Amino acid sequence: MSHKKSKDKKKEQKRLGRKVKSLNKKKEQYSSIVYALNLEEEFKSLPLFLKEDLWNFSWPQIQVCTKNIIDHEVCDELKNQIQISLENEYVEVNSKNISLTSYVNLVAFYVFASSCHRDINTPRIYEKYHVYEDLIKRIYNKTHNIINETCESFYSKIIDAVSKLVLQYYSFENGIYPKFIVNSTKSKKQCLTIELQKVNIKKEVINIDKGPRSAYLCPNYCGKKIEPIFFEKGTIGNNDKIPVYVQEHAISRLFERINIKTKGYLLDCIGLSLNKPKVSGYDGESYLIDYNFYSYKLGYLIVSNFRNIAVVRSFKFITMTGTPEFLKIARKLKATKYDITYLGLDTLDVFANSDLSKDPKLMQIFTDCDLGHLFKFSEKFSLSDSSLFENPRNAVADEIKKYLKL
Repeated sequence: MSHKKSKDKKKEQKRLGRKVKSLNKKKEQYSSIVYALNLEEEFKSLPLFLKEDLWNFSWPQIQVCTKNIIDHEVCDELKNQIQISLENEYVEVNSKNISLTSYVNLVAFYVFASSCHRDINTPRIYEKYHVYEDLIKRIYNKTHNIINETCESFYSKIIDAVSKLVLQYYSFENGIYPKFIVNSTKSKKQCLTIELQKVNIKKEVINIDKGPRSAYLCPNYCGKKIEPIFFEKGTIGNNDKIPVYVQEHAISRLFERINIKTKGYLLDCIGLSLNKPKVSGYDGESYLIDYNFYSYKLGYLIVSNFRNIAVVRSFKFITMTGTPEFLKIARKLKATKYDITYLGLDTLDVFANSDLSKDPKLMQIFTDCDLGHLFKFSEKFSLSDSSLFENPRNAVADEIKKYLKL
């Protein structure tokens, strides 16, 4: 045998090996879906030619697009992390869990069942399917119902999983943010694509009452387009639509008080909070606008109106002096702002990463002061893991009770 023929044979063997490996993987994925759909009996009754058609049915996997990111090392790392995350995140189907990557095969199974269901009524190929008409209809109906019930959960899981990873790389000056789009392949099949966008907002110098200050034009990420936030007329006493800037000082205070390592979340929530601002009070001539970590209120953005612009000048954690919650907690504990600072009760980690939540007496006091959600926040976002905090706390409950003589 010539060298060329030997080389070609090896190539063909490798190609066939990859094909068999891919087919076996598809068989495993579809087997788990058949189990989740409670279709074992129906699937056993399917003829081999239909099973093989299903196993060979191609459906685009979730794509990750990094064309806008120059840093190839970051791209590779993120693609890797995203793939692992999608494989480890699950959607519940009939009280069984299937991975997000396998869910794509569930959609393929549904499309395949739909095409077979449609073909039953096509005279040209009716003979091929009519024997299995009832069986195909049962499979189609089950997959159709499951897709309708679980599709929303599938998308929210993807968004949650990817955002957690990408937001770690996000900063105002040089960051990455995920956008979710549906593309069509050449064969006109829909394909979910996670597009990683470059975010680069230039630092500007703005002139306010105390002279020039460094600030960023605040972006809004909760929509599909990345664009600056403008306060509508009458939001904070303004007579016209005005742009919103965030001072560097405000960002520093935010990171200091809510001291989790994944800073991207915190920046994201500045935009979310300012997009639909809720004014809860005043700090001198400035406004207290609720700062929400998604659905959890953690403090206030101190916003001033300078006629043609609005400026986020600082951030106050929910227990700090001047907030409505501070007045309640100071009265309940008979504590001053210096006591709150000394005990560390002006930072998130004391509530979300200590033994405070295990002390019934203190829990009741803080709940009465409208701070009970801080403990629920900890459970919701799994922030009890000390690795997520810059300066984790442990045992503080006894020290607080002793100091305040409770």
